[in-house]
Amino acid sequence: MDAKLPLPKRLLTLLDAGLWPRTDEEVGRQGLLGFVPAERVRLFAPHDNIHFYKDSPILLDYRQDRSNPAVIRLHWRLPPEPNVWVRCADTFDGFADMLGLEQGARPRASC
Repeated sequence: MDAKLPLPKRLLTLLDAGLWPRTDEEVGRQGLLGFVPAERVRLFAPHDNIHFYKDSPILLDYRQDRSNPAVIRLHWRLPPEPNVWVRCADTFDGFADMLGLEQGARPRASC
């Protein structure tokens, strides 16, 4: 079965605004500190930093709901402990709200 999974509408909006990077240029617009303040990241990842790259280990998890996926991230551990996937939010909207992605973020420069 080749079913396509829908991307959350809010993710598409963030992609269009350049707040969720697709290219190296968009990654570079975040600067060294990124779009998300450290205190917001600490809400769900107390010992990690989040900087959005086009290949970041933050995934949509469709296993429970094929129309409204949860968000999971890879939690890096030191060997010999294995890295593990952990749930960040029950929905992408919840994840975006938690990070305040649209609040105070720098929008894409117009060309």
